[in-house]
Amino acid sequence: MDEAVKGCIEKDVLKDILEKFSSEVIEMLLTEYNEVETMNAFREEGRAEKLIQDVDGVVEEFGTSIERACKACHVSVKKYYAAKTMLNM
Repeated sequence: MDEAVKGCIEKDVLKDILEKFSSEVIEMLLTEYNEVETMNAFREEGRAEKLIQDVDGVVEEFGTSIERACKACHVSVKKYYAAKTMLNM
């Protein structure tokens, strides 16, 4: 990140702003990056929760095995257990 800011200053891209506020700009970029990463993690967890909920719902409602429920939900058993592992279930 520091190198990118230095490169911009050398190439006179936003030079005035970056010379005065480079640390703030870097902090803002890092915060925004982490926010995107965090939101992606939340979405992935939500999808995993939904997958588990769907499969477990089929097992409960129809009294069938995890394997058959996964097949009915078009999900591999491996993906089901990976979702449970990710969510520490």
